[in-house]
Amino acid sequence: MALRVRARRATVITLVAATCVAGVASAQEKATAARSFQAGAQAYARNDFRTAAAAFEDAYRMAPRGAAAYNAGLSWERAGEAPRAAQDYSKALVSSDLGPTERADATGRLKALEARVGRLRVVIPDDAQVSVDEADATELAAHLYLAPGRHAVRVTMGDGQTESRSVLVAAGESVEIRFASRDAPHEAEDQPAPPEAAAPLEHPRPPPAASPDRTLPLVLVGAAALSSIAAVAFYEHGLSVRDDFVSHGSTSASLRDQAETFRTLTWVSWGLAGALAATGAVVWLTATPSSSTALRVSPSTITLSTSF
Repeated sequence: MALRVRARRATVITLVAATCVAGVASAQEKATAARSFQAGAQAYARNDFRTAAAAFEDAYRMAPRGAAAYNAGLSWERAGEAPRAAQDYSKALVSSDLGPTERADATGRLKALEARVGRLRVVIPDDAQVSVDEADATELAAHLYLAPGRHAVRVTMGDGQTESRSVLVAAGESVEIRFASRDAPHEAEDQPAPPEAAAPLEHPRPPPAASPDRTLPLVLVGAAALSSIAAVAFYEHGLSVRDDFVSHGSTSASLRDQAETFRTLTWVSWGLAGALAATGAVVWLTATPSSSTALRVSPSTITLSTSF
């Protein structure tokens, strides 16, 4: 049902446009344009949209009226030819005789189609001719609507020489390419090349400062802590042995010897902890990035050697 309504509406618009053709110049043009209008209306009514579009475009070429281009756009859109429909809508909108209802409808339809197709503008010399995908496009005043993809553009200059280019257009995108005459001066050759900018001087950067090695001082402090823990353990164990010695009447030689041993170990552990802590502090304060420090521990001595 919707298709019939649209077909009836397009036919009415076509008949109105056909009455407007009476203003064309010659009687022969009026008769031919009127026949094309009628043929387009009949083809559209029977859903032969491609034939209808071709007939309306023929009428537009003979008598460039906005209604003819608008009807051609309707026909191409029904035929599924979005680029050709957009092209005819744009022709209709630049015509001053298009009715306000048709103008508003054409504007909305063109806006919707422009999101689906690409636009190509070709700038050529006045005496040149251009074709896109082997189809003549010389009559295009502004731009050509194309299906998204790659297209071949061919320009024939006034002297017969040709130039071809391949251009890629995307949906909703507008692309412009220019063809200059072979006789036109090259602007790039007339302008002197800009002087090369001098390379900036590179100042040597100082090497990054190396951070001193803090590993050995941390190890010494850790060892001092362990030695302190051992001293506390020896001290507590010595107290326990001393208490046993006292409970036996202070007569057990074995317990007395054990107590003396643990007391000695306690003092040795405390002394070792102090020495390690002091050594770690000295190494921490005097460490340099280029120094190497070694610690040697023997049963009777602690030796700290530093090399640079």
